[in-house]
Amino acid sequence: MVFSRREQAGDGLDEAAAQRIAEMEEAISARRELLFGLALFFEGLKRLYAGQEAVLNHHRERLVNIIMNDSAALDVAEDVLKRVKADPTRVEELEEIELPTSWKGYTNPRDLEERATALATAYDSVFGERPRDRDLTDEEAMQLIEAAADAFDS
Repeated sequence: MVFSRREQAGDGLDEAAAQRIAEMEEAISARRELLFGLALFFEGLKRLYAGQEAVLNHHRERLVNIIMNDSAALDVAEDVLKRVKADPTRVEELEEIELPTSWKGYTNPRDLEERATALATAYDSVFGERPRDRDLTDEEAMQLIEAAADAFDS
């Protein structure tokens, strides 16, 4: 009986595939967390610049584009990941996934990512298990901004 290289590798393929799958799951999760933080950042801007439509429209266009484009790319990545998890011999398909890596078109994308991370982390710290899709009250938003500012400054 002749075995393919993958069959001969035995557990090696399974371990390598499991490792690559876990890495991709973590990368997708981390990017989703950044997008959540970016959405929180925009919510803060809406409260800060209430009534100043020109300022809001400027940020809305950029931030909504980032959120929509990155979300679409992550949806594709999750579909590929689902196929690979069902058949780990297809693990090489994960190499074809292009996860968003930066927020081009924004003046300082690294700074924006740091602020988004601070907001998402503060949200989890302040609100724990609160559903993320529930709108924040003005008081909750202020509480979140203060906690994120403290974390960002330290």
